[in-house]
Amino acid sequence: MNHFQSELPPITLTRGDAEKLTRLADRASGPQAGDFLAREIDRAKIVTRPNVCQAWLRWARA
Repeated sequence: MNHFQSELPPITLTRGDAEKLTRLADRASGPQAGDFLAREIDRAKIVTRPNVCQAWLRWARA
């Protein structure tokens, strides 16, 4: 782990959001953006249900 990675905040994703973000990373217009997003998804903790005691930002359908 390099110095930059040790300073990144933890990421927790629901399985559904991780799947959406993976599809987005696969379709990214530039390889750098897609690769970065894929690495962030890889380092995320994937949960089935969010803990309501934590602050969450979720995707919603419009």
